[in-house]
Amino acid sequence: MLKVLVVEDDESIRKTMGWVLESLGHQSHLAGTGEEAILLVDSASQYQVLLVDLSLPGMSGEQFAVRWLQALPKEGSIPDILFCSALQEGELRASAVKLQLSAPPGKVHFLRKPFRIEELERLLNGIEGRLASSAGRAA
Repeated sequence: MLKVLVVEDDESIRKTMGWVLESLGHQSHLAGTGEEAILLVDSASQYQVLLVDLSLPGMSGEQFAVRWLQALPKEGSIPDILFCSALQEGELRASAVKLQLSAPPGKVHFLRKPFRIEELERLLNGIEGRLASSAGRAA
């Protein structure tokens, strides 16, 4: 089970994502803006995945991700970031953030909206598997 923070301004998509994540066996916390979500940074270590819309009003998805990661405690683990966008340039924007964050390989992902639940499930299963194998090596 993963703990996922969903940052999505469209209320119907946000609620649907929460329901989908719960139905896949994960915990979700929902935020409507980057500003709302950044207030949760004190509990940042509890999230293994950030599911972020790139085109948020106000603080963009990219700005949110950068601020979130900058606010993490140095000893905290870096969550996987799944950027979502229906925009044509969304994948390029996600790649630019990956470079800006100097994110480890495989930690920044992109889903083009609309996406299939199976695509999200495949990504989450991969993250969960990687985390489980890392925990096994550390034990």
